[in-house]
Amino acid sequence: HEVDFESSEKTCTKNYGHPGFIPVTELKTSHFPEEYQDQDLVDTIKLLGDLTVKIIVTVSDKVKIGSGRIFELTKSTQKGTCPCSDCRNNSKHTQNWWEIVVLTSIHVVNNKEDAENTKCRLFYDTEDSSLVNLEGAMVENSSQNKNNQICRLICVTCDEVLSNRIDDLLKKFIENYEKVFDKFWDVKNSEKLVVIVSHPHGTPKKVTI
Repeated sequence: HEVDFESSEKTCTKNYGHPGFIPVTELKTSHFPEEYQDQDLVDTIKLLGDLTVKIIVTVSDKVKIGSGRIFELTKSTQKGTCPCSDCRNNSKHTQNWWEIVVLTSIHVVNNKEDAENTKCRLFYDTEDSSLVNLEGAMVENSSQNKNNQICRLICVTCDEVLSNRIDDLLKKFIENYEKVFDKFWDVKNSEKLVVIVSHPHGTPKKVTI
């Protein structure tokens, strides 16, 4: 589907040509307004980028593409084997696995059927990025009120190396976020800064400021 989505980016009626979209690998201090030109801020956004995933939902013949953010990781305390497809199909019977909470929109993942047919691609920063996927398993506490349309997608993996990497990224992001929050808390006489990290039309990760 990559070619289709690249074509969509060029013909997008909401934001034709996507001006102002910065590849996450190219982000630097000069992209920010003068009062926000700070390396700690750049590092924090790049860590947020590391936690941003491309979401692909395939139900019947319909494909939905979106973005999400890894929010939480916990080691499962459930008895039994890992529920991922590798363990189900290849008789791996792995006893240890991790659950990863990915926040996304209910318009992307709306129910259990969507979740079970979802893959989250991690670290998709360039066209040459290695293929690293998480599998969706279920949704938890989806909120559809007027002001909050967020889905908590639960993914599973028994890849300990990947889980440790995600855990490390989450800790680093929180540490950097708190540092940046304190640094810019009292910035006055300036526009509020909004930064979005996403996969527009399923393409490699972009930053919008």
